[in-house]
Amino acid sequence: MTILTVITIDELIQKGWDVGVAWQQGAPFHDEWGIRMNLALPFSLVEEAFDRLKRFVFV
Repeated sequence: MTILTVITIDELIQKGWDVGVAWQQGAPFHDEWGIRMNLALPFSLVEEAFDRLKRFVFV
């Protein structure tokens, strides 16, 4: 049985910032429930960011 914890989009974005992942709400870009992330950086840093999100945010 899986138990889900409901958090707001603001809380989710803050959790990313707390582990060093710079992202922002998608609302200013016409996507109320989206998250915007700049991926114009070396692929190794993109991998590191997604690894942090997987280990510390989406748990």
